[in-house]
Amino acid sequence: MPRFVLLTFLLMPLFELAVSGQDLLHPDRLNIDRLYDDDFLDEIFAPVHHSHFSENGTPYVHPFTFEPPQIHQDVFFIFKYAENTIDGADEYESEFHIDWALTRRLGILFAVPMVGNHQAGGTQNVGIGDLEIAPRIMWVEDDYFILATNLLITAPTGDERRNLGAGEATLSPLITTWHDLGNWNSLLFNFGPEFGTRSGDAAMIYGFSIAHTWIGRSILDDESHDDHDHGAHDGHAAHFVPGMKSIYLELNGETQLDGAEETMVELHLQIGVDDCSTDLELRGFPSFAA
Repeated sequence: MPRFVLLTFLLMPLFELAVSGQDLLHPDRLNIDRLYDDDFLDEIFAPVHHSHFSENGTPYVHPFTFEPPQIHQDVFFIFKYAENTIDGADEYESEFHIDWALTRRLGILFAVPMVGNHQAGGTQNVGIGDLEIAPRIMWVEDDYFILATNLLITAPTGDERRNLGAGEATLSPLITTWHDLGNWNSLLFNFGPEFGTRSGDAAMIYGFSIAHTWIGRSILDDESHDDHDHGAHDGHAAHFVPGMKSIYLELNGETQLDGAEETMVELHLQIGVDDCSTDLELRGFPSFAA
């Protein structure tokens, strides 16, 4: 049954930003040598390089539905509401989510959800959900391209009998990439398997997120990508500019790989916006699933 999900808001601190328009990404601009030189080993335990923009000034826009490859330091509060799910229930979730850099190349995610549901028969359940932790390694960091791995682990802290958790730990080794498309357009890919440690269920998870960011009233005006405090780039003192906005298009899918006779594919489409009008970033999107 189709579902409608609304993520009402996500708040995050504003971070540094240096901005400049970019041409479209050309493969010859990628510093492929960085895949093979000593940069990774030299930087794996180097001090944190906290930044929410690339060396070219392109904003690092955090996807709605999966973790980015960048190593950064963010704290989120997320509220989700889902109406008329496959089980016929209404579900809601409040989550405290911290994404923290440990070194220039190593980071970790930790999320604590409080979930609830209203069953079709009238029963209501509220409690803690499954905890999430995800160590991250950023293997490649280039001006136009980033590649990282996220090992997403969920702990079965939610009560499965009350539909508050999966009832088992899951492991998801994921590969995530970021691509600078120029003119404040960015593209991210995320894919990898998911395994249930008790049931043995397996699925392939995949998705992409494309975002366009601008400042001012006009989405496509060249002036909406003007350099705002680019000189602060080296000092990392700049923050997102008030009035900075982004629009997102995300598609996420999951295909069961557990050997069932009928393979199940589930797709989610999100169209979202965010607005940096104060000291916090406000986000929201409707999600359509089938």
